[in-house]
Amino acid sequence: MLDEEEDTGGSGVPDGLEYDEYAFLQHVADALSDGTDTMYNLSASMKKLPMSNAAGSLIDKGYLTEHEMGNRQKYYRVTKEGAQFPKVNPQPYHGGELGTESFEHRFGVRIAATHYDQLGYDVDMYHDPDGSDDSDDNDGPGNLYDIYALDTKDSPDPHRKIIEVETSPDVGPHVADDFDSMAEEYGDGIWVVETYDDAITLVRALIEEGRLSEDIDTNVRSFDELNEQLDSNGMSKIIGMSDLMGMI
Repeated sequence: MLDEEEDTGGSGVPDGLEYDEYAFLQHVADALSDGTDTMYNLSASMKKLPMSNAAGSLIDKGYLTEHEMGNRQKYYRVTKEGAQFPKVNPQPYHGGELGTESFEHRFGVRIAATHYDQLGYDVDMYHDPDGSDDSDDNDGPGNLYDIYALDTKDSPDPHRKIIEVETSPDVGPHVADDFDSMAEEYGDGIWVVETYDDAITLVRALIEEGRLSEDIDTNVRSFDELNEQLDSNGMSKIIGMSDLMGMI
């Protein structure tokens, strides 16, 4: 981490950055971690964030990468180099997923957390079921739930939600392990995928791994029709990221 007094020259802006670049870098980091202090959420392109005119120069300098989600909406992610500046922290309070986390996975976790928070649940991103808050080392052992949403008096039902964002639905052993972990925890198992095709791939993989019934019809055409057939401790519902974007 850069030393703030030494590298900002007293201006509050680190050397090598303009004011709008530094502000936008912080907004992007916050939007994908614990949320910004603006009215923005990830349902809209990050072009809606303040100082978004700085995105191009930050990409050129290697401090941001550009991504598209939903209806080709523009989003950004802070690179390792960009995260070295003071007050630019892309990690949520409880850390992130173990190992290397893709942009798509982080995006899915953040929008799902926003959705269930808006519904009135007490939401914890990257929840450690063993109760440890020491998740600074993303290469360490252990198992984290992507989102752990506890019911409250304001939530629409009295059931906690255990939420898994799955970006590798075709990897049978991997999704089977996640399924087993979710099934062991008390609560509704909710899965988030990028597309409907990914949902079908996920269900077929879990059928192949013996976790879901072979009677499930995977030729249906909608999430609603698919979800009507899901009633397992490890999977009670699947939601698409585009649908979540429309809910928040």
